[in-house]
Amino acid sequence: MPKISLVRVDRERIEALLGVSFERDPAPLMADPNAAYAPAWDAHAQPFGIFIENQLVGLYCLTASEDGAKFLLGGYLIKERYQEHGYGQTTLVEILKKISQDHPYCQTINLAVEPQSIVIKRLCQKLVSHAAT
Repeated sequence: MPKISLVRVDRERIEALLGVSFERDPAPLMADPNAAYAPAWDAHAQPFGIFIENQLVGLYCLTASEDGAKFLLGGYLIKERYQEHGYGQTTLVEILKKISQDHPYCQTINLAVEPQSIVIKRLCQKLVSHAAT
């Protein structure tokens, strides 16, 4: 698997990745329910880019509780052209490792998903069955 980097990103990079402008359309989530990136605009959230060999292929957003014991992982998105190549599972594992390394007091990580997203449900099932073995 190629090298994966998880790097803080700004609004402009997120807009470029998603191909939207939040200034022109402040609610693109309504137009595109597959792009669950709304947490990226929470004032306490930390948006990250997912890079594979220096190519921005996805993003996610972390929001911590005040005591740093709980994190919400939201807005997890792999660009469509990078899907179905194993990047989803691999990058999600790397994200969880990074949270554990960067936030040793974290006790709980909640993953925010769209209820109708069959892909993320399958991905989570794979990770759970993988962890059980």
